[in-house]
Amino acid sequence: TIHHSTRSLSRQWRSALTSPAPIAVAVHSCSLLSQRAFSHHHSVQDSKACKVRFLCLLLAQDHLTHPRQTWYLIWARQGAMASSLKSIFADPAMSAPLSSEEAAALTARNASAWSAGSGKYREMMDTNHGAQVMGVILDRFVELGVAGLEGIDAPRCLDIASGPGEPALSIAAALPHATVTATDLAEGMVQIARERAQEQGLSNVKAEVADGGSLSAFSDESVDLLTANMGIIFFADASKALKEWHRVMKPGGRIIYSVWGGPDVTDMAGCFGSVMRAVAPGERPMVNPHALAVSGSLGTITEQAGFSNVHFSELNCPMRLESVEATTAAITGNPVITDVLDKVKLRNPKVYQEAKEEAVKYVKEKGFVQEDGSVLFPTNMAIIVTATA
Repeated sequence: TIHHSTRSLSRQWRSALTSPAPIAVAVHSCSLLSQRAFSHHHSVQDSKACKVRFLCLLLAQDHLTHPRQTWYLIWARQGAMASSLKSIFADPAMSAPLSSEEAAALTARNASAWSAGSGKYREMMDTNHGAQVMGVILDRFVELGVAGLEGIDAPRCLDIASGPGEPALSIAAALPHATVTATDLAEGMVQIARERAQEQGLSNVKAEVADGGSLSAFSDESVDLLTANMGIIFFADASKALKEWHRVMKPGGRIIYSVWGGPDVTDMAGCFGSVMRAVAPGERPMVNPHALAVSGSLGTITEQAGFSNVHFSELNCPMRLESVEATTAAITGNPVITDVLDKVKLRNPKVYQEAKEEAVKYVKEKGFVQEDGSVLFPTNMAIIVTATA
């Protein structure tokens, strides 16, 4: 049955895969073709398996030759990574609604961890970590932001959960006539954003401490463009945050925010999960990076907040670090990980060394170490959401 279906769909699939349409459109087209072919006589799981089999057949027949088609090989990486992350990131408790007390505690935990880790985070950005890991996503934010502000003389831009100042600083550099405010919950990160703005000579950007889920310092209908790169995944209540964002937006203003894709399409998270399972079993990180992506609720909560014209695009962000040592430093220096490791260290003084050893083992076993000694995490899928107030 699978063989017959793939033969009948082969031409349609190849057309979608090689078309000049945006990648998300091609992905959607291929997904629909598979669902239509298989959903009437297979379970959902069988349908996914059929798509994997179909891609394998195309690969065997040397049809996957177009450069952009390498993206689709993520489908062939079945559910191994998703399964391995289940105990860390896919636990239902990680996505359960929080009480007000739990939400407040999570907010405080985020602020403390990211502020404490800001120095090491800046150090990684100053080497190659920042540019190599987030450069692709930042470019997309700038592209969409500039397009969204076309025709506005003196736009006001607000960046939520800006961390060390991105994408705020990139947007400020691209739009010198705009006024950009970078905000973050962590004082340490805000200070880094200020330092980087000064170093880059950007006089049109300022950085302030602010909770992206409660923008009390910002008046109604005062913002033309609001951005949040991987920030909403840290909020205790994403729906509440989106409603607050809508409040500060001018009518017709635009929001751009991103979340990570599912655990099966985020290699770096796979390394995080492997480290967590090995050295901190039973501990829960302060964020589930995949919750919004796998819940299927992004469109719903964005529209319920009052936004319209909600659009999604998928962007692969290959992450290359200069060496295995740089990779272990990035993994064990990430505040999400150090927040847990510091607690485990109280009962296991060697936990950081064990975490580094596990990270090395993971990247070598996965074949991520390149001939030049660098480490490449080839698939890290981001979902970019845009909407109009």
